[in-house]
Amino acid sequence: MSDQEKACLSLSLVIPCRNEAKRLPCSLDTLYQYLDKIPFDNEIEIIFSIEKSEDSTVEFIRERVGGDSRFSILEHKEARGKGFNVRQGMLAARGDCILFMDADLSVPLHFVKQFLEQFYKRPHLDVLIASRRHSESYIPTPQPLIRRWGGQLMSWMVQRLAVTSWTDTQCGFKAFRRDAARRIFSRAKLDGFSFDLEVLALAQAMQMNVDECPVEWNDVLGSSVRPWVHGVSMIRDALRIRSIVRDTLRCDAGRDLQ
Repeated sequence: MSDQEKACLSLSLVIPCRNEAKRLPCSLDTLYQYLDKIPFDNEIEIIFSIEKSEDSTVEFIRERVGGDSRFSILEHKEARGKGFNVRQGMLAARGDCILFMDADLSVPLHFVKQFLEQFYKRPHLDVLIASRRHSESYIPTPQPLIRRWGGQLMSWMVQRLAVTSWTDTQCGFKAFRRDAARRIFSRAKLDGFSFDLEVLALAQAMQMNVDECPVEWNDVLGSSVRPWVHGVSMIRDALRIRSIVRDTLRCDAGRDLQ
């Protein structure tokens, strides 16, 4: 791909937030430092998709990024779940490459460039996901043992249900070409933490080109994910996802015949 073609590949970063006022100051400092280093300006947008919060998340973001044209705020009047929050941000994004990432920056920002380069180099790639279980991934600050066991058990059960073949569906760092994002997230239905699983199942069912990438990942205090509680919900949702995917393919096939 030529340098001119690379310059045309714009980027959207979608950052879902809810009750993140304590962690955002550090994350925004890091984000601004990163933006000062990357070579493009107008070709990047950062969307904060914010669920109704009990703290000052919205106020802090408005005060910190107000007037900066690179940032936009998508505020929701209710707290329906991370899946809903991410979905709204992904559908609002305008970049050629759309990447959602967690507000705690558990995957360092320099991986944004690495993911973008993969889309430059691989024109047929539709979706690229971070995998903490990749043999080349580096985990300087791992989760507590009980959380790792819970995550591994849930991953094993999901694979046994044959929803998707990927071993790390829940890492909050995933990139999509715009067309792939539109196709997937316009069909996604789950509002909770199982949305990642649904997204990958839909991409797989629609025969998209999906790959995983090793990353550095650090556990950050304050996560709202509870593996044993959300894990039970994920198993229930995994069964529902199979039905969602089946109905989606049936509807798509019906549209193709019209």
